[in-house]
Amino acid sequence: MNMQTVGSSTQRSPPERGSFPLDRTDACRLAMSLYMDCLREAANDTSKCRDLAQSYLECRMNTGLMEKDNMSNLGFKDNAAASAPTDEAACTSSSSTPTEAAAPGS
Repeated sequence: MNMQTVGSSTQRSPPERGSFPLDRTDACRLAMSLYMDCLREAANDTSKCRDLAQSYLECRMNTGLMEKDNMSNLGFKDNAAASAPTDEAACTSSSSTPTEAAAPGS
């Protein structure tokens, strides 16, 4: 082991957009679960789950877990908001499972 690297410290800088607080009240649990399920099904191809990623970020902004910002500043097209599910149920339901929420007619 190199003794010079053990005691050295590195300069750390804060994130560009500030902190990303944990969702301790599960306010956006459903939106996060739907996004994670999509990633698993799409073999981590994020392009197939962009609408769900946008919904998750919108939920975090709507519940005060992150600063409100234009979706275009977060890598999304502004007109994509119309196609993304943004209902409040995705932001507030923590007792539903993703399967229950995605089931048609419920």
